[in-house]
Amino acid sequence: MKYIKTGFCIWCKKSTPDVSFKTEPHSIPSSLGSDTIGFDICDDCNHFFGTVDNTVKPHLSIEVCFKEIFGMIRFMLNSDKNELSYKQLPSIYFDYRHSIRTINIRNAFKFQKDFRSTFTRQFNRGIYEIFLQEYHRQTENGLDSEFDKV
Repeated sequence: MKYIKTGFCIWCKKSTPDVSFKTEPHSIPSSLGSDTIGFDICDDCNHFFGTVDNTVKPHLSIEVCFKEIFGMIRFMLNSDKNELSYKQLPSIYFDYRHSIRTINIRNAFKFQKDFRSTFTRQFNRGIYEIFLQEYHRQTENGLDSEFDKV
């Protein structure tokens, strides 16, 4: 099955035969429970958003950063936290300290150069990714030149 409507990728603006549209593009990551499938996101761009970019230091994928934040929100909204709750926080990068009721960057990442700014940048990209994909899915207008400036 091909996931095409306009035939141009909303991210790189390429079309077939330069790119393919065979992979399901989830506008919200499937790992967060979404089954919403978009279209007009080429396989290369779809892969880019869900995988670790080794050119970005530290190696943080957009999808992982997005999942980390929403996993923490879900965790913090749970009112049944106790001294063993840290075991329930589904995080690669953060720890929960019940005694002071805080979430901290794990020591392994705390001193990595640019961790905070890279994590924040990747999370922001995730928000924009979801916005544009959902906007395009609902309006079929994600290729509007208005979005070229972002």
